[in-house]
Amino acid sequence: MRLFVPPPVALLIAAALAWVLARETPLTKFDFPGRTVVAAVILLAGLALMLTAAWSFWRAGTSINPLRPGRARVLLTGGVFAISRNPIYLADVLLLLALVVWLSMPLNLLIVVGFVGYLQRYQIRPEERVLAAKFGAEYARYRRSVRRWLGRYPTARHH
Repeated sequence: MRLFVPPPVALLIAAALAWVLARETPLTKFDFPGRTVVAAVILLAGLALMLTAAWSFWRAGTSINPLRPGRARVLLTGGVFAISRNPIYLADVLLLLALVVWLSMPLNLLIVVGFVGYLQRYQIRPEERVLAAKFGAEYARYRRSVRRWLGRYPTARHH
């Protein structure tokens, strides 16, 4: 798997860009009451999701390294993985979104969209190919039941 920038580094770069944009373009700021509380709730949700997913990897005794998905020994499908195939990447997006809300910069939402696009193209899709090769039919069933980012697919109905 060829990756330009690992997800944690990409998150830091995106956060730094958001910070710089907020400092350099203060006239585009859109403050609103309760923004700190909203940002804190999003941040806590992201951290909780990330820690829960990391704990699941640890408990299963499998690799959490995004650069080496082929080292996974077990396909995680329960817990937070039953609602997202990529809970840690979803948590990364929540952390970045919390920063954007706290900075009160609607323009920074473009950075969030770019970050999601980067993850999709350079991390998630290549990772999915590796997992499909490694776990075959089990991974195919999982992909048909759980969405990439959030949610379950409705079950197929037989007539």
